[in-house]
Amino acid sequence: MKKKDHFLLIIPVLYWAAAFAGCNRGPTHYIVETKTSLCKTNLIGIAGEYSEEPYIEIAYSAADESNPGHNKKETIMVSPPYVFQNDRVYIQYDVSKGMTNSYFTTYTETLHRDWEEGGAEYLRIINHSPDKTVEFFFAGGQELPESAAAAAYKMWRPSFESSIGYLPAVHYKMAPVQYLLFPDRRPGYNYQFQDDFPTYYFEGNRCGDFIVTKPWTVDEIAALYRAEYNRSNTIILYIDGDYSSVDEETSYRMIDYVQGRVKPHHVIHSYLDAKFWGTIKPGETLKGDDKIGLLATCFMYTDEIFYLVD
Repeated sequence: MKKKDHFLLIIPVLYWAAAFAGCNRGPTHYIVETKTSLCKTNLIGIAGEYSEEPYIEIAYSAADESNPGHNKKETIMVSPPYVFQNDRVYIQYDVSKGMTNSYFTTYTETLHRDWEEGGAEYLRIINHSPDKTVEFFFAGGQELPESAAAAAYKMWRPSFESSIGYLPAVHYKMAPVQYLLFPDRRPGYNYQFQDDFPTYYFEGNRCGDFIVTKPWTVDEIAALYRAEYNRSNTIILYIDGDYSSVDEETSYRMIDYVQGRVKPHHVIHSYLDAKFWGTIKPGETLKGDDKIGLLATCFMYTDEIFYLVD
């Protein structure tokens, strides 16, 4: 049986859960409900040699508006540089509810994983070129609430539909990579997950440590990922899904997690062998699987989310 990963949406409850683990009052009762929701997918950058004749085929699932709750296959042909994101795909997940004790209710949301045609995570990126190798990278896709007040409310009211929980998957010098690609998507306020975590600054033209007056190119972002995977001494990328990684002075770089040198802190989860960057050689296909964080949700690199609500 596949081992489940758990993502703790609110860090402080981890300690409360441990404190009450040995004092349950009576048996735990679960009520399971299957839900369907719409969500976005991760930003996928494709860098390589431009051609007037598109040679990169992207096949993916998209929400079928004529058949709500189901997806249909879509196919596009593109030429690098290109950024892909699917704004509407249906996912299904089970919600389990139960009491751990007289104070807390547990909720567990378990994603129905499906990488085949029609499934939420169906993806094929096919390089039809006979001689051109391209690079791909996953940049994140979650959007923050429109205001700081909304962000605070959603952080403390966890549910699949409303929870944000963390910034996009990868950042460079405190700048989420997706906002370097699309600075117009930045929130209009500074963002801090909790009081004891660093702040992401977005006022004016600022994005992290950068002043962004125009979008970064796909090739510029691909160069960051390439440098990270080559363990550059000057360019270091971090994963935002692990809360400790927002503190760049004490955290580990992305490649350390991918290669299994360290384990994430606070989050009971693993990024081992996750595909944040790579190449697609002529004639090869990149297929969606459990190492590709396609869904721009808390399910990005896990199939199970656990949290407590008082």
